Amino acid sequence: MSEQPSSPAAAAAAPAAAARSDLASAVESAPAPQPELVPAADPQDGDESETDSAVGDDAASSTASITSSILEYRTIQGRTFHSDKHPTEYFTPNDEQQSTSIDINHHALTQLLSGKLFLAPIKDNVQKVLDVGTGTGIWAIDFADEYPEAEVIGSDLSPIQPRYIVPFPSPTI
Repeated sequence: MSEQPSSPAAAAAAPAAAARSDLASAVESAPAPQPELVPAADPQDGDESETDSAVGDDAASSTASITSSILEYRTIQGRTFHSDKHPTEYFTPNDEQQSTSIDINHHALTQLLSGKLFLAPIKDNVQKVLDVGTGTGIWAIDFADEYPEAEVIGSDLSPIQPRYIVPFPSPTI
């Protein structure tokens, strides 16, 4: 004869405990990320330049670091997450549901701040802006719309931003 839970609270807790156990076993069974070993470059290899070779002359050079392994997402409980091939503490999902949540949150915060995108004091002639952890890129896009002269760069571990943004044409009168 099977044992019956003694209270409604115990009956409700049993499925939740089973779900946590399933999640824990799914996470434990995933292989641990292994750092890739790359041989160190010899600083005397004839590179006399003191400039950073990773920095290009334009913003387009920043997308060169995206590799296919970044797009190999892992799935837990039906949600996709950043690739586990690279050691990171990126804990939020990167699927469409999360993108929608990020965009709704941006809209709510913008409404809460009476349409302001930031509270920090900045100069009117801002030229360069870096949005670290840009998510969907919605804040960076809105900022670029408000400050069209500024170069706005959004960066995130998980590339969920739109690939191309068509700029609005300048009004001519």
